[in-house]
Amino acid sequence: MVKDRSVWERIWDVREENRKEYVKSKGVDSIHFATGYEFRIDMHQLTIKSVEQVHREGLIDATKLFSNGGNHRSVSRDVEAFDRLLFAEWESGLKPMTEKEKRIEFREFVEHRMKVWGKEYLQWLKTR
Repeated sequence: MVKDRSVWERIWDVREENRKEYVKSKGVDSIHFATGYEFRIDMHQLTIKSVEQVHREGLIDATKLFSNGGNHRSVSRDVEAFDRLLFAEWESGLKPMTEKEKRIEFREFVEHRMKVWGKEYLQWLKTR
């Protein structure tokens, strides 16, 4: 794990730069897109790319970052697969509803995901 606060700040700065560029690239409909789960998946991917960039800058030791093996690409694939699995399970369990009801339900889903994502992701990795 990275314990140096300046490394975390650098990761955050890089992620914010990438996020701003990403949002600009989405254009006019970015507000609607930002409320979707694809946006959350893309934000996880941007965070991974930011860590990878900071690693290339020499601020993170990869042997400590991936002590159980793997690399940025494998972590990126795993995170995306897990995110898509969560969303597919949530979406398949929905009853027919209006767009407004679906947005409210989605907000609650995302709020819950933000609280428990890390713990569930680690459990999911152990089953693979």
